[in-house]
Order: sequence, then C-alpha cells, then structure tokens
Amino acid sequence: MHTRTWIALGSVAAGILTLTACSAGAGRKPAARETPCSAPEQTAGAVVTDSEAARLAKDLAGALPTITLTAAYTEATDPSGEMGKPHQYTSRSAFSDIRVRKSPKVMEVAGSGPDVISCGGTIEVFATDDDAKAWADAVDEQSRVVASLIPRDHVLRRGRYVIRASSLLTASQVSEYTAALIKLR
Repeated sequence: MHTRTWIALGSVAAGILTLTACSAGAGRKPAARETPCSAPEQTAGAVVTDSEAARLAKDLAGALPTITLTAAYTEATDPSGEMGKPHQYTSRSAFSDIRVRKSPKVMEVAGSGPDVISCGGTIEVFATDDDAKAWADAVDEQSRVVASLIPRDHVLRRGRYVIRASSLLTASQVSEYTAALIKLR
C-alpha cells in the first residue's frame, strides 16, 4: 500500500478511537465484553449521602419500584470530577433499574465494572435551570454524534434536574421516568 493510504487509514482509526473515548465521558468507555450490573450494595467507590440527587432518586424509587438508589456521590467520589465546578452539577446520584440490571448488553467501564448509566441511570442536580439545560443539551448532542459507536442514553430534564437513563430502557419505560419526575418536581 502507498504511504498516503496508510496515513489515511491511520487517521480514520484514530478519529474513531477519539470519538469513542470522548463519547464515553469521564471513564465511560465501551468494553470488549458486556456484563450484568452488580447488585446495588456492590457499587464500588460511592458514598451514600443525603444529597438532593439522592433524595430525588429515593423519591423516584417510591414512584417507580423498579429502581433503587445505588450511590450518592461527593466531590471526592464523583467519577467524572465535575461536581461543584462552575456550571456543573451540585449533586449526583446513580440508580439501578431491575429491568436492565441483568441485561447482557450492559456496558462496562474500563477497569471498574459495569457502567452506572447502562445499569439504570444517573441524576444530576444543577444550581440553575440554564446550567441543567446546557448540560442536557451537550450530553444529548454528544450522544447523537457517536450513536453509531455506542448506544444513545436517554436524557431527561426538568428544571434543575437531569436524568440520564439507560439506552437499554424502552421508550415507554423512559416515559414512566418522565411522568414520575413531573409529579415529584
């Protein structure tokens, strides 16, 4: 092959790898293999606190018995390290949904087990509606751009609250989250 062909192929491969890594978010990368989610009590590296996101997850669990709070993060345990930074979320929690917990299609985070969004989702609470909207729009756009490489998560927003729900949930299941969020907030 010609040198230019090798360079072109290398550029395409590098672009795909970059998009895959960027789309995954902080530490969220497609794994070579897929794995079922761990039980809620086995979620590693998370400290359960009484944050606003944790309270919303508990409230949602009261409305949707298929979900369980699995983690409430602090600035020290936040997997992406964004909590508390300007225009980022002020609290974050993760939850599992029994409708996807045992799915063989759950993505794994490189080196640390099942991805919390694939297992159910996350709740992020922002200081302002504008910050929440900007974040939800950015996450949704990022998911759209790389949809051919990794499954697209469901992004729901109401006021200051953003729920990122598993791509393994059906549209009707996600509508249950929306209805519950509207009732609760």
